[in-house]
Amino acid sequence: MKNIFIFLLGASAGSLGTYLLVKKHYENIANEEINSVIDTFKKKEEKIQNEYEEKNNYKEELNNLGYSVGVDLSKNEKDNYVEEKKVVPYVISEDEFGEMNNEEQTLYYYADDVLADEYDNIIDNPTEVIGDALIQLGDYDDTIYVRNEEKSIDYVILRSDKLYKDIVAEVDD
Repeated sequence: MKNIFIFLLGASAGSLGTYLLVKKHYENIANEEINSVIDTFKKKEEKIQNEYEEKNNYKEELNNLGYSVGVDLSKNEKDNYVEEKKVVPYVISEDEFGEMNNEEQTLYYYADDVLADEYDNIIDNPTEVIGDALIQLGDYDDTIYVRNEEKSIDYVILRSDKLYKDIVAEVDD
């Protein structure tokens, strides 16, 4: 029994020693990696700071020579300055069509490159309404779905092999 106890005590001491040695080894490796990442980011930060200082020195030099270096907004003007981003209409999948509870409209793209609504009224500026969606029409299908978030409208655009002038002539008869 005494031998088993000594064996277990020796195995436990050996395991504990190995654990502590391996733990210290991997902590050193982890610390080296962390320090390497910190050094890399410090170098990048220094580079950015130097570029910023060079740019400001260049601006200051141009300003001293009497050249205009652009508009410099004060802090209050920067806070009040809001750049408007125009939301461009974009193509969506059939599954996405109508999921935003937007108004839904059908448009027809005729063979003579005329885009019209369901009442055959010509859409004068298609890019404002549907963006560049007509470029994609016909690549896979004769139907394309477009979302115009600014107007809250989802469009389904159907390609027609007919000419718009023939459609209008049929209505007039």
